[in-house]
Amino acid sequence: MDKGWRWTNWDELILLGTFWIGSLFLQETYKKIILRKRAQRRDQELPPAPPVSPGFLIKVLIVRPVEMIFLEPIVFFFSLYIAFAFAVLFAFFAAFPIVFEGTYHFNTGEAGLPFLGVGTGVLLAGVMAIILDKTIYWKKLAEHTAAGTLPVPPEERLYASMIGSFGLPIGLFWFAWTARSDVHWISPVLAGVFFGWGNFSIFVSALIIYLCQLRILKADLVSL
Repeated sequence: MDKGWRWTNWDELILLGTFWIGSLFLQETYKKIILRKRAQRRDQELPPAPPVSPGFLIKVLIVRPVEMIFLEPIVFFFSLYIAFAFAVLFAFFAAFPIVFEGTYHFNTGEAGLPFLGVGTGVLLAGVMAIILDKTIYWKKLAEHTAAGTLPVPPEERLYASMIGSFGLPIGLFWFAWTARSDVHWISPVLAGVFFGWGNFSIFVSALIIYLCQLRILKADLVSL
């Protein structure tokens, strides 16, 4: 803040530039691009991609999701749960300055630092999701592949959400009970770690399940 508001953009550019440089050394993982490059090396032509009609896109992107929200209780309540989690997350953007500036008398620059607790929780959730994927989902994938029962049920992606869901109420109650002047400021910051961990764990499971269901839905519509 001492260097001016423009540094809020420079920070992002520096961070994104660092990630971009690192991405230059990664290998391509997108299936279509890998097949295209492989065909080019062999001087082959790929078959033309089937045309995607507007009706297909409307069914996949609009009609089916709306039907699932209103006709599938599990989709409705899971969506409602995620909406609540993110509503609380955005409410923190207003609550943190009130608590840390008003209660703990942080200045404007210092009041943004407690969000590092939430960010730490997000990083922990990402690490946990990767570990669960490698230790549980890959085993399930091998079992279903051997049995010829692919695809793997989307519920097998819910482990991160089931574990991380405990972090949401823990973080909220912890933050609400300790955000007062007679308790050290580190306590509500640590509460943000639990909240960020739980929030991102739920988001990761929901996103992966959505992508899995989208692939299944696309296959079903193509076969129509």
